[in-house]
Amino acid sequence: MKRKISLWFPVFLAAGFLSGCQKQQPASPESGTETKEMPLPESVSLTVWGAAEDEALLCQIFDSFQEQYRGEADFQITFHPESESHCADALLADLEQGADVFAFADDQLNTLVAAGVAGEEFKSFPSGHTGNAAALILILGLLPRLDNRLADKKGLLLGIGFAWTALVAFSRIIMGAHYLTDTVLW
Repeated sequence: MKRKISLWFPVFLAAGFLSGCQKQQPASPESGTETKEMPLPESVSLTVWGAAEDEALLCQIFDSFQEQYRGEADFQITFHPESESHCADALLADLEQGADVFAFADDQLNTLVAAGVAGEEFKSFPSGHTGNAAALILILGLLPRLDNRLADKKGLLLGIGFAWTALVAFSRIIMGAHYLTDTVLW
């Protein structure tokens, strides 16, 4: 009986993890479920600053974005040419009239952060990769309880789980996808 459980447990666990990844499909009238009436899309105005030589490419990106999110909002995207080297100066001159989306040179970041225009704290979010790797520790910790042959290998299994989690966490930081605080639970 324990052998059957130890064989099926990882299958059910993987199915449980993957079931959270499926996309929610809207209910259709043919399915017999009631559908809620969608509210009218709100109007969103965006001002984008970019290099004059990138205008054609940016307009294609705007069109693609508007097509992809059609029905969710009425986007009014306005493009104004502004070089990256002068972006900080233009923003600091009149922040209220500045762009919603803009590119700026790396050496201007400290100036923009000091003025309150940009901030590092808004780029942080928890790492799902590290969370899933940490869940592996739980699985490896339960395996010796399900199969007595692994009882003497519990320390090794947990060591592998902790090492894998640390490797995943550090790889996310090194790749620049996350900060340290995104990969550590306090």
